[in-house]
Amino acid sequence: MAFFEVKDIYKNFGANRVLKGIDLELDEGQVLAIIGSSGSGKTTLLRCINFLEIPDKAEIFLGGENIFSVDNLDKVNEALQNEVQENAKEEVTADEIAKIDDSKSSKDSIGTSKENNAKNKKPKEEKIKPIKISKEKKKQIATQRLKMGMVFQSFNLFPHYNVLKNLTLATRLKYDKTINPFGKYFSKSVRTARKQAFKEIDERAVELLNRVGLGDKLKAYPCELSGGQQQRVAIARALILQPEILCFDEPTSALDPELTREVLKVIKDLKKDGHTMIVVTHEMEFARKVADKVIFMADGVIEEQGAPEEVFGNPQSSKTKAFLQESEKSIDED
Repeated sequence: MAFFEVKDIYKNFGANRVLKGIDLELDEGQVLAIIGSSGSGKTTLLRCINFLEIPDKAEIFLGGENIFSVDNLDKVNEALQNEVQENAKEEVTADEIAKIDDSKSSKDSIGTSKENNAKNKKPKEEKIKPIKISKEKKKQIATQRLKMGMVFQSFNLFPHYNVLKNLTLATRLKYDKTINPFGKYFSKSVRTARKQAFKEIDERAVELLNRVGLGDKLKAYPCELSGGQQQRVAIARALILQPEILCFDEPTSALDPELTREVLKVIKDLKKDGHTMIVVTHEMEFARKVADKVIFMADGVIEEQGAPEEVFGNPQSSKTKAFLQESEKSIDED
């Protein structure tokens, strides 16, 4: 079995069917690049893998362990079908009520105000109810989420914290939650252990900042950093939690070419260190040279996948060919 495996993942947002049954596999230490046009479902797939969105149906395996399994798809589809039928019913009912009101108003002026109000009352709208997740399932999801680091395209740093605190905040909170979920420290030994743990967390943060070339920015605030520097801080923040898989959502989309090179160099170095990564990207050259596997998505499905030399050098799907040609045209225009 592959180190990471996703089976039959579906995700709907209301009547919008975004993911329509996706399977993928990734070996430990590999880099998977996900490419495709806007609206193809790339980011939704990444967010489902990272549990920021809960799939309607999926099985997810990590290191041979089933870390997530859910199948609410039938319930979701049933709710969608009921909503469509209810909406159609409401439209007919509204027209019928209007006709009845017109005919009766000319023939009969007798009736209580209560009856008139009931007659003119609009049908109650039925909305799709979200599938309920038990508290136990939510705890499981929160635990599994820690195995997946996430680097967002918009950095998502806390503007009122300096770089060091941005890196260490989540790890400190995780430590506190582990040793004492009630947030109280009754003994001197616990306080001493906590102080030592926080010191080690800070040392780890400094080590990671040096690794991404920002060792001199410990006390700087996000507003004092360039976009590329902020993204490198975000990468270090994801790494400090020691995730088993690191996910990137268009990590260079908000950066100019020079800053893009800075961030891509860090990702290349992470690959050399053996990190398993999934990268949603519009950087075709990066996907071609760095990724071990490439997935091209279109309309919520995997249209084509394989090694970079196969997908880029000899695409089989007409949609893949059209996308790559358009990408090359955009590069030439730039």
